[in-house]
Amino acid sequence: MSKQSKPDFADYIYSYFMKYLPLQRGLSPNTISSYSCSLMLLYQFCKSERGIPYEKLSLDRIDKQVVDDYLLWLEASRNNSAATRNQRLSALKSLFQYIRSESVVYTALCCDILSIPEKKTPTAP
Repeated sequence: MSKQSKPDFADYIYSYFMKYLPLQRGLSPNTISSYSCSLMLLYQFCKSERGIPYEKLSLDRIDKQVVDDYLLWLEASRNNSAATRNQRLSALKSLFQYIRSESVVYTALCCDILSIPEKKTPTAP
């Protein structure tokens, strides 16, 4: 038996994408793909900016500051608009809402990430 008794980040990711989004939320493959892209960009950010390879990324290594820095990186390094940044944040918030519903262990972490506000976007005249 494994020393680790609580689910790993990868376990949550798997059940989120393979079961929760398509079966419980009924989201389209395109929406799921968009959510997946947001997570892959977080992995890319953690590897390139934090030196954390995706296989070492765990919930113990993610916090509100990491997500805030990721959002800034999206805008500065990838030239994402505020609307795209907000879409990526929305996808991550959905993931962390799911994790919060699955485990009380990560309630504080999830609530911190869920408290990150969207950035105001320009409105059409």
